[in-house]
Amino acid sequence: MEPHIIINNAAALGAAIRARRKEVRLSIRELADILGCSTRFLSEVERGKQSASVGRVIEIAAALGLQLGIGMKS
Repeated sequence: MEPHIIINNAAALGAAIRARRKEVRLSIRELADILGCSTRFLSEVERGKQSASVGRVIEIAAALGLQLGIGMKS
């Protein structure tokens, strides 16, 4: 995965999470078990569903070693 990816919407964040999960060779079920959440919830996050809890999405990203940052548009 590239060191810096611009994430400006839920779909981009979901795609980054899915890509990283696959990169570390975890199935959606394995990651759900690690996080203690449902595969349905993870699937919704990876598809960019808008109603996913921001706090839980940050936990998922952190579990996969993704760092989320805030930047300014130039």
